[in-house]
Amino acid sequence: MADFKILGISGSNRAESFNSRLLSLMALKSEPLGISINIIDAASFGLEFYSAEVEEKHGLPAAAVSLKRAFKSADAILFATPEYNGFPPGILKNMLDWVSRRGEGEQSPAEVFSNKLVWVISTSPGKGGGARAQKFLATQLEYLGANVQKQTVTIGGARDFFSKSDSTPPDITAMIDTFVRDMHQVLSTNKPER
Repeated sequence: MADFKILGISGSNRAESFNSRLLSLMALKSEPLGISINIIDAASFGLEFYSAEVEEKHGLPAAAVSLKRAFKSADAILFATPEYNGFPPGILKNMLDWVSRRGEGEQSPAEVFSNKLVWVISTSPGKGGGARAQKFLATQLEYLGANVQKQTVTIGGARDFFSKSDSTPPDITAMIDTFVRDMHQVLSTNKPER
């Protein structure tokens, strides 16, 4: 049984998402340290665009309730975001809009984010690797009350990197190994109560 359970969220809706593949690589590297990463795609829940009118008439959609449960039960959350014109994709923002609404039995909006350990990583075909999207997503998560960690991974040239399936370049391997060790250290220091 894993010591720590992380919810890995890919912000892409692409079948061959680079960020989903990055999360899979993180999961592989994290397993020997007792970290289990359960990966979901933001698109897989089929959430309609957030609407206060829909919420008032029908309450939270079942998909949003399911997501909130997943957020609550995880020790931490690892977001992997693409970058669309310098920003995280709308599908990821929409997910956060729904999950941050007050659910049944919750005392306040965004309760699922309250001091939750969160990391934001990214990869992108561009040279910046999604760094701008990371910054905006981290800002939103901090606003929602999440405990956003400074450690990150930013990989540019994703198309070239992920087309070479035989081996991972040494500098990328070192970056990911360092990130995973740091993540384990933070989780060990701030072990959540279950």
